[in-house]
Amino acid sequence: MIILPKYVNEIISTLEKNGYDAYAVGGCIRDLLLGKTPLDYDVTTNCPPEITAKLFKKTVLTGIKHGTVTVVTNEGNIEITTFRTDGGYINNRKPKTVEFHTNLKQDLTRRDFTINAMCYNKKSGLIDDFCGINDLENKLIKTVGTPEKRFNEDALRILRALRFSSVLNFNIEENTLNAMYKKAYLLSNISRERIFSEISKTLLGNRPEKLEEFINLGNLEFLNINNAKNLKLINKLPKKINIRLFMFCILCNINIEVFCTNLKLNNSLRQYLKTMKLLNDFKGNFLKENIKKMLNLSNKETTLDYIIFYENYFNIPQNNTIITLNNIIKNNEPFKTSMLNITGSDIKKLGYSGKKIGEILNFLLNECIKNPDLNTYPKLCDIINKFKSN
Repeated sequence: MIILPKYVNEIISTLEKNGYDAYAVGGCIRDLLLGKTPLDYDVTTNCPPEITAKLFKKTVLTGIKHGTVTVVTNEGNIEITTFRTDGGYINNRKPKTVEFHTNLKQDLTRRDFTINAMCYNKKSGLIDDFCGINDLENKLIKTVGTPEKRFNEDALRILRALRFSSVLNFNIEENTLNAMYKKAYLLSNISRERIFSEISKTLLGNRPEKLEEFINLGNLEFLNINNAKNLKLINKLPKKINIRLFMFCILCNINIEVFCTNLKLNNSLRQYLKTMKLLNDFKGNFLKENIKKMLNLSNKETTLDYIIFYENYFNIPQNNTIITLNNIIKNNEPFKTSMLNITGSDIKKLGYSGKKIGEILNFLLNECIKNPDLNTYPKLCDIINKFKSN
């Protein structure tokens, strides 16, 4: 049974009262039929976009050239798109032209997969011209119409199929899968940001190993991703993209620097992966001193991520390591120079300047990492005097 939120029904009702047809469509219907709460709602209508924009109090013309108007409500934004057919596609991704029309089935025909080509309103009920509900019941990803045509139009659909397969734990229909492999070379035309988005969502799904065979057949070789093994291990990790992406890089033997550049990762994620790589150099040697050194290179969250990664990658429980990490934080044991009970200004007053101050701070930190009881001003001064005499 499909129950749309009140604000979605009100938008559909507004369009209908003005003489137009309107339906909730796509992923929201798929999710409702699966018993999930949709992240957002889309509406399709035969109302021209210019008129749609005038029917609602607050709208954003997000893609009016392609027939899309976003209606802003307190409960959430809804994209309303006019029935359309797409002209030829540019670089296997975007339509060159769109033509608005009044035929619902033609609009549904242009969509990617059968499970995303269903629509609903109270008046008509569920409209499912491509047997999407049957494919939902059979847990199957299948294109609307000829798979090769769908992937020629938009090659990103190849990765979307893998993503849906992972997230929904569905299989991919045989003809669709064969066409994906046949047309995978078209992915080189797709923006790296879009590719990364789909890979990320696949890694966050229930079956990230769906990428394994796809990679091993050379389909992501243009990104220098050539080999993958044991991607099932990723699903043992928390559903956080940072840690799952690092595991992916390790399992695929990916050069992190090249990977970050090729897929145009943001600075935060790029820094995280580089830091995790540095922590990996400790090779699981989780002595207390080493944990402090790891904290010095990163922070508590990233160090904990690395311990969790190591635990799941090697299947070696690390409960005691996590307890040690928490105790270091709880007891405020120093692992950064800023945690020392002496400052650069203090050291300057003792007659040091320039680079020497930094050298002394690092020396003091190393001593305190070995023995946190040394972290008092008198003891640190005493160490400095011994350092000076040497």
